Amino acid sequence: MKINSMLLIMFLLLTACSGNTPNEQKQAIESTPIEAMNEREASLLGLDLKSGNADDGWPTWTGSKIYSMEEAQSLAKQHGKKVLVEVYAVWCGYCRKMAAETHPTEIVKTTVDDLFYLVRIDAESERQVVFNGETMTESELAAAFGVSSFPTTVFVDTNGDPLGFQPGFMDASMYSNLLSYVGTESFKTSTFEEYVNSANK
Repeated sequence: MKINSMLLIMFLLLTACSGNTPNEQKQAIESTPIEAMNEREASLLGLDLKSGNADDGWPTWTGSKIYSMEEAQSLAKQHGKKVLVEVYAVWCGYCRKMAAETHPTEIVKTTVDDLFYLVRIDAESERQVVFNGETMTESELAAAFGVSSFPTTVFVDTNGDPLGFQPGFMDASMYSNLLSYVGTESFKTSTFEEYVNSANK
């Protein structure tokens, strides 16, 4: 699929800009659960250990409305929108950062509300979810989407077919551009780079 190839190319371009040469030895990056972070570590990620829900340490959600998968798919079919699936893990610092900084911005909320129905699933949860009429756990759905890192954004069309996914934290500007690119189906007529260049003129 063109979108899968395009998203993979975009991901490769983003990671290629990290400054590592091909001959450098790569080291695994370890995530620290927010509960185990000290204030300095959290502040480097832009997280506030004192904010959020007292029971789970997550920032209070101020992004777009979150739907169940079944409800989102039904509404997407009725209104010709797509389903936006945010896959996260409870221990993931960058998932929390995206929830605290990216989702609450007006540009992201407007883009999500105009083009998608938002679903958030915990990749390690045993909570039941219904996708395309089949009941499974959230962890099984994340695996079915091929998610292996967090956060990962998955795009699903009105027929319930996954269009593609993009792993990693994104700031509001990058995220809103990607959402518009997929939500308006601009991926059918242009590359992501062409789309961003024309949108920023």
